[in-house]
Amino acid sequence: MAIFGGSCAGLSGSRQFKDLEVRVAELETSNAELRRQLEELNTRLQMLQARTSVTAPAVAATAPSPDAAPAPASPAAAPQLEVIKLKPKPKSPAGPKTFTSWPAQPVMRTADGKVVKVPQSYQAAAGEEKAEAPAPVKPGDQGYAKYQDALQLYGDKRYAEAIVKFQELTGDSLAASLHDNAYYWLGECYYDLGEYEKAVEEFSKLADDYPESDKAPDGLYKAGLSYQELGRAEKALATLREVVILYPFSDSARLAEAKIEEWTH
Repeated sequence: MAIFGGSCAGLSGSRQFKDLEVRVAELETSNAELRRQLEELNTRLQMLQARTSVTAPAVAATAPSPDAAPAPASPAAAPQLEVIKLKPKPKSPAGPKTFTSWPAQPVMRTADGKVVKVPQSYQAAAGEEKAEAPAPVKPGDQGYAKYQDALQLYGDKRYAEAIVKFQELTGDSLAASLHDNAYYWLGECYYDLGEYEKAVEEFSKLADDYPESDKAPDGLYKAGLSYQELGRAEKALATLREVVILYPFSDSARLAEAKIEEWTH
């Protein structure tokens, strides 16, 4: 009987423990529901406060104070406003506007107040039509082969022979699209030979006659370096400042700025 009684006590204790577990689970569920409801109430309260803060100024503005003077009576009818019809703006001709001459503007000056020379090709008459671009030289053309031979001679440091080839190229009307490149490399040949006067002549011809060429900023920059080699420091600085002003977004402009900083400090 004692054994049976002990067994019954154990079963009773186990059942009570399980009942407690169930009640704890129910309480946790109830607490979770209460927390959810509380969060929902907090959200509604925040939304209500936000609405109140937005609408409160408007209400305060419209609500008259007890001591305020009575507002004047509004007119019976709003004044009639005159309606003005605008004419449509005429459409501009299709295509971007192009300039055949340097646009009218104040004279460009360097930091020391000196006037910057404007490339000759920009000094054409305002009504002059822009010449058509020369036909590009293609691989297989005689001019293309001559240009490649001249570059090879320059790369081999055979400057005198390269000069002859580049000069022939500048006189070839069928290779007109390579004339700007030829003048640039002529300048480079003379520069490497130490003939800086001739280098300036070729680089300046490139900058003056072909200002829209990809080589123009490089040629003007090398002209500045050539002037420096000739001991004409003032002219060298002015030329490098032209590069910065005329071709501000080019790599040569960044190199010119670095040289100006080096030479003036």
